[in-house]
Amino acid sequence: MENKRIKLFFTAIWVAIILIFIIGIVGYIVTGNTAELGPWLYGASFVTIQFVIISLIIYIVIKAKEWVENYLNAITEKPNEISDLRESITQMRMSIDVIGKKVDNIEKILENVPE
Repeated sequence: MENKRIKLFFTAIWVAIILIFIIGIVGYIVTGNTAELGPWLYGASFVTIQFVIISLIIYIVIKAKEWVENYLNAITEKPNEISDLRESITQMRMSIDVIGKKVDNIEKILENVPE
């Protein structure tokens, strides 16, 4: 897959965000003081929201890029398919002409044969 680096980056960021939350929660459990740990949790929430927005933007850009690549591949394959169809049609016409000549030859032979 092409986006292994991006997935690895997202995984690392999510691990960092989860660690910030865990540190905040453990700190609250240990100290019981929300005044000192509030910035940890608020910071983690802010970072999480920003990361989700950036993740969605990057995901949309990647999917749009893949869609454009698939669309361009489909467009470039159509002329190839059309030329292949034209070649097969000309081959069929040539084989039909050969069969027609053979049928004419058979008719000539049958005209000469008495009943």
